[in-house]
Amino acid sequence: MAMKVLIPEEKELEVRCEPLEVTSCLPERDPKWSFIDKHGHKHRWHILAGAKEWMKQGCWKLPTLRAVNYIICYEEGEPVYGTHHYCKRCGELIQPGYRSGPYRRYIAGPAQYYLDGETIDKARAEAILAKSKEERC
Repeated sequence: MAMKVLIPEEKELEVRCEPLEVTSCLPERDPKWSFIDKHGHKHRWHILAGAKEWMKQGCWKLPTLRAVNYIICYEEGEPVYGTHHYCKRCGELIQPGYRSGPYRRYIAGPAQYYLDGETIDKARAEAILAKSKEERC
């Protein structure tokens, strides 16, 4: 992505900024997931009425499952935390459905500045822009 600014003295200041992909590798709840255990009990994600999934992740519930948190402590290193889910009626271990994020996300990468095609630093580019702005006012 580039922005070009014409400045007095017939010069061209160009700012280039390549987008960086920041799509999360972390899984998110799959709203289409449902599972029937060995005893015929149906399990799926529920979202509280009126909540929007992309704004209120804490509103997702598994009403048919009981969550049991665990910690694995190794002699060396950090402890590992996790959660197992069990059917409330029969106790079967269930793995809720997750998916990778449905959308790619980007942020602006580092900016590069060019004056008539030659690289300049950020301070000089900002000074040129400020001077150009003053002359227009």
